[in-house]
Amino acid sequence: MTTTKPFTIIGESLSDGYSSKYKPEDLVRASWCYLHGELESLNGYDIFSLLKQELTSEQNDRGVITNQFSEGIYSCLFEDKECTFFRWENDTTKYCGLVVLNTDKKSYRYAERQFNLKSSCI
Repeated sequence: MTTTKPFTIIGESLSDGYSSKYKPEDLVRASWCYLHGELESLNGYDIFSLLKQELTSEQNDRGVITNQFSEGIYSCLFEDKECTFFRWENDTTKYCGLVVLNTDKKSYRYAERQFNLKSSCI
């Protein structure tokens, strides 16, 4: 696990879109990365964004992170709950990832396994 400052995970839903706490231009999506397990249930949907101010790399013209940061295991927070963002490279979609609550042991093991296998997230 990295020792850098945790990323902030902003939940999205089909009905509400981005959290009303943030402006859409302050957020970016992580392509092929999803909330999983209890965290997905808490959010009501698997899509999430990251705060642009916490990120350093380029985005494509649609505002979607493609190669935002390298493959790795990152600390993050979702509504003050500690989470882990597993991000990996594969041959199908380039980057994939799952974000899980640290307390959701079943989902954590699943995400860790997918990270180790370099599975596709489609």
